[in-house]
Amino acid sequence: MQQVSLLSYKDGRTLALRAVKEVLGLGPVRLERVQKRLEELENENFNELFLEHLRK
Repeated sequence: MQQVSLLSYKDGRTLALRAVKEVLGLGPVRLERVQKRLEELENENFNELFLEHLRK
């Protein structure tokens, strides 16, 4: 079940990045920067949620 969620998440993420590329007209270098920042934000968010969970 978790694999399906992960695949769906990855598909959604890919579609979101494609939409950003098309709407903003980003080239590969800028799109890569957007993708890297998205990964950073995901990690920050995961770390915050994990720390919250540990405090409970």
